[in-house]
Amino acid sequence: MLQSSAFRGEKILKTGSHMVSQSPTPDHLAWAKQVALDHHETLSRYALGMCRNRERAQDAVQETYLRLLKQDRKKIELHIKPWLLRVCRSRILDMARKEGRMSILDSTLIETRPDRNPTPAAAAENRDISRNLLNVIDELTFSQQEVLRLKFIAGLSYREIAEVTNKSVNHVGVALHQALKRLKALVQESDAKLFSELET
Repeated sequence: MLQSSAFRGEKILKTGSHMVSQSPTPDHLAWAKQVALDHHETLSRYALGMCRNRERAQDAVQETYLRLLKQDRKKIELHIKPWLLRVCRSRILDMARKEGRMSILDSTLIETRPDRNPTPAAAAENRDISRNLLNVIDELTFSQQEVLRLKFIAGLSYREIAEVTNKSVNHVGVALHQALKRLKALVQESDAKLFSELET
């Protein structure tokens, strides 16, 4: 999966290099391709999680790569991952505003390394758990869901999350703490409700 994702990122860059007003130098294009190889999977999962539509997610990622081709490498390479996510986030929010919709719930937030050969019973149980967790996560605010995604899916530090969301590091810490606290309470509430239904 990673290889195919990286290949798609490189393909987008090859196409994008013909779409910018000033063609990037071979060195810059080679660097941008390597960035795509390194970050395409994380960027694509983030985009798909934000808008929950594969076509719109791909559009957002492509726009991000087009911006990458135009950027001065020296200004962004030391913080390339948060820069990519910030540009992608901005594009997704622009699309959402224009379309009058905002869907931020994503299954990637609860993904773990799956069992490659689950039994039918285990697969069904995993689906039930995933569905219940998604319902719980849907109760969180946009800000809470986003900081969780950036922390646990994209693997960003507090400082990098602050850079992506244009918030202070302190704000990010508080938002993440509140999100985890709220998530824990919702999971406990959901479990209690489930056990109550089983007992009746």
